[in-house]
Amino acid sequence: IEPLLSGYKIGMQTGDIQMAMFNAYIYLTNNFISGQRHLSIVRKDLNLFGEQMVEYKQMVMNHLILPIQQVVSNLLLSTGEPPIFVGKDEEQKRILAQASSENNRFMASQIFIFGVVEAYIFGDYELAAALVQKRREIEQKIAKKSCFYGMTEFFDGLTFLAMAHQSNDEKWILSANNSISNVERYAKICPSNCEHKLLLLQA
Repeated sequence: IEPLLSGYKIGMQTGDIQMAMFNAYIYLTNNFISGQRHLSIVRKDLNLFGEQMVEYKQMVMNHLILPIQQVVSNLLLSTGEPPIFVGKDEEQKRILAQASSENNRFMASQIFIFGVVEAYIFGDYELAAALVQKRREIEQKIAKKSCFYGMTEFFDGLTFLAMAHQSNDEKWILSANNSISNVERYAKICPSNCEHKLLLLQA
């Protein structure tokens, strides 16, 4: 993660603002995914870099961090009745509407990826499963999917297993097994990032 922060600093020092903000986006995303820092610190960084992105008119990067920014805020501010990511949270409705109006399928897929994370954490497995389906429909129309080092498949797998436990429907078992196979591939490439995810899904 730290080399990404160095890349941001070098970009700012040399005037390569676009590359600096790209490094900042990846840095912020990895901070959230890794769980190495408290969410309050992650939110502070998101706000700081988000303001810089607006200041330097790097709106693509700014828009891409909005889904993470909102999920982090929802997780921090939740009192047991969370404003679940898509469908119940007004800010997320606005972000999704913006992505739709701009025909920005990549951003829309990001919204659904982090929506699955939030919905699963708060135990709304049906919503999480619906968001997975919406994301996959969008992914059929874009060139590159966002896997986030296996995180996407990991939460897909958790969601499918939870749905299988609730309904005993075989389709969820099949979907879970497919996600587990995908996470297994990531675990072979980078065991330090994904092996524990694989073991949890297999358990």
